[in-house]
Parts: sequence; structure tokens; C-alpha cells
Amino acid sequence: MSGLWIQHGYGKGTKISDIRDSALAAGVVLSPGDEGRRSLSETRSVLGRLDALLDPQTFVYSIPGGTARCHEDNGLAFSDLHWSASPAEVVNVAEKVVATNRELDIPRVVAPTCLQRDFRDVWTPLSLQLARATLAAADRPVLASLVIDEGALSNWHDATDWLDVATTLDVAGFYIVVNRGSSSYQAPWDPARLVTLLRLIYSLTELNGYEVILGYSDFEGLLGAAFGASGHGTGWYYSLRRFSETKWQPSTGGRAASPRVTSGPLMAALRADGEADLIVRTPLAASVFPSQPVRTRLAENPTGWSLPDSWDQHMREMGSLSRHLMSERSTATRLDTMQSLIDGALRLSAGLEPEGVLLPAAYTTRLQGFSEAVAVARELERV
Repeated sequence: MSGLWIQHGYGKGTKISDIRDSALAAGVVLSPGDEGRRSLSETRSVLGRLDALLDPQTFVYSIPGGTARCHEDNGLAFSDLHWSASPAEVVNVAEKVVATNRELDIPRVVAPTCLQRDFRDVWTPLSLQLARATLAAADRPVLASLVIDEGALSNWHDATDWLDVATTLDVAGFYIVVNRGSSSYQAPWDPARLVTLLRLIYSLTELNGYEVILGYSDFEGLLGAAFGASGHGTGWYYSLRRFSETKWQPSTGGRAASPRVTSGPLMAALRADGEADLIVRTPLAASVFPSQPVRTRLAENPTGWSLPDSWDQHMREMGSLSRHLMSERSTATRLDTMQSLIDGALRLSAGLEPEGVLLPAAYTTRLQGFSEAVAVARELERV
């Protein structure tokens, strides 16, 4: 099944089962860093019709100071992983990842990998060898992994060199994660880098017939789906919608997140207090927030909109957008639909200012970047 994937993380509560029962998600990318083996097995057992993948998260051990809370309990602690790993060490990592997938009854194996700073860094050969070793050890289909810095997407030439090698792998597909440079939620993408990501997805899926799951994404995941990705993962916390290596490094914590209200038509998660509550008092309220219950709550008590409210509503909005987009069967029609969604969001954004609602410029900048990236990638790939 194609569409939205739930990026599993800490504090799941009933979040997965709530979305499962709404029929808005295709699957769950399980996190062995957030639940021990027994708890993770229980989570796996209640997924019902949802597909499942296990991200082995070995990239943690290529991040300076990287650590994962529950890896040891899941048999996936590889603190001595190094770019110079011997063939025997590579095989050991692959076999342990395959064994964990087998015990959890995961139908496809996501191969272990490292965080690559670019397509030519010292970790790149090891990432490819880990994929090959996983293929040799697995008794089920394998998805190779690509976890790469956003800056690496500035160079399409290096990306094509990687594609030349990656497309020789006899894998079922790829699990792709981009390490974002900005720590702020909903930070705009550099359009040129987003073009490279979209072209990578298109090359792997439409030109080479692989499956692609884009992990740790937000609205840009919809763009990836339009270009051929069969799934895009997002989660309840902001750290599950935007991958950052700092998530895996010890910290003293930060300030509490602000509750947000996601607008599918605006393709943005707006602050409940100070943004969304102002919009519901304008004539554009129903266009931005089609749900009457959401508008009523925001109008009557915006400060009562909680973080749990925002988590649930965001996942449902993303699921609805994904289902609408993925209902289009051809790449060209999905891209037409995607462009129409972006154009509509830009018109709505422009219409709010005359109504006295001045949103941060970053919202419009992000949408304009989406529009530019889709247009340029379509032109370059002639689709």
C-alpha cells in the first residue's frame, strides 16, 4: 500500500492505533532506539493492516557522540562501527539486523547504513557494503539505505555517480533520509537541493523500478511521493518530521514546542495561538481550515489547543493529503496535482495579508521553493 508512513518514536501512547483505525496510513517505520525488544514486539503486533519496516538506525554510530537508548536491548548496538570495518564486521552487523527483523516478523529488511556527509565521503563504500551483506544474509526483500547530509544534494554529478553504483544492487528499494542543516521546524528548503532529492527519487523509482520510502519528512514528503516514492514517513514530534543528527547526541533538553494547527490547503503547521486563531476570524477561515470542529475550537479557545491535539490533527491532515495525491495513477497527473496544491497554498497565503493576517515570510518562502523545485525537476526529467 502506498502513502503516508508513521515515523515511530518515543511516547507513542495510542497515536499509532488512532491513525491505524482511521485508514489514513500505509505503514509504520519502527524505531529500535525508542522501545526495548518486548515493547517493540508488542507495538509490531498491534499494527493490524499496516505495513511495517524497522529502521536499524546504525547511522547513529557514524554521528560524533551518537547514542541510542534501546539499541542494546534490540541486539542493534554497534558502538565500534567504523568506516574501515573489516568484511567480517560488516557481515556481523548485517546478520544481526536481519535477525532482529526476522524475530519481529518484518516483511522487508531495511539495510543498516551510515550518515554520509556527501556521496563520496569515507562512509559511502561501507554503506554500500552493508547493503550487499544484508542482501546475502536476508531471507526476504531488502531496502538499501541512504542517510545523507542535505548539503550533499547540492551536487547532482556526485549523485549520479552514486546512482550508477546503487542501481546495480539487487534490492527491492531504498529507504532515504536527509539530515537537515537547520534545526528549526518547517525551515525552507534550498530549491536546488530539493531538485536533486526529487530527481534521485524519480531515477530510482520511475526509471529503475525500485520502491522508495522517504523517512523523517514533512510536506516535502508529498513532493517525493509525487515524483515516485511509494511512501513518506512523518511523525507526531517535530523531530520525527525533520531528521537532525542532534536528535542522537546527548543534550540537556530544550524549550517546549508550541502547539500548532496543520492546514492542508495552506501546506503549513501554524501556531495555534497568534496565527491559526487569527485566521479563523477572517472570511478565509473555511478555506484554510475546512474542518468546522477545528475552526470552532480555535475561535472559542485557541490557548486550549494542546500539543496532543496538534500531533493527532497533523497526522490526519498529512494522511488526507497523501491519499488525495496517491489516488492519481500516473506520475504526470500526481505532479499536476502536487503543483495545483502548491499553487492553491500560495494563493491562500497571499490572500491572508489583506485580511490583516501577516504570517512569517518563511511560510511563503518554503512554498515558493517547493514550486520552483517541482517545476525544475519536471523540466530536467521531462515528465
